[in-house]
Amino acid sequence: MEKFGLFNLLSALSSLTASAVEGETAEKRSAAPERAKEPAKESGGIFTAEQRAARCTQILERHERISQSIDRKNKP
Repeated sequence: MEKFGLFNLLSALSSLTASAVEGETAEKRSAAPERAKEPAKESGGIFTAEQRAARCTQILERHERISQSIDRKNKP
């Protein structure tokens, strides 16, 4: 068995991934001008800030109810 067989394998794999990364960056460079032509989209998300705050409040209230229920069950 060759002493540095594992090193050769890792070297070969790293060269494959390096060439794949170079290919992806070349594709991104060629696609970048096309993306620049598209109009910018708003990234507001699905919910408004008020809806997110209301949902967060509901989750916290539910958590508090569950926590209090567990505390009542575990009282000695």
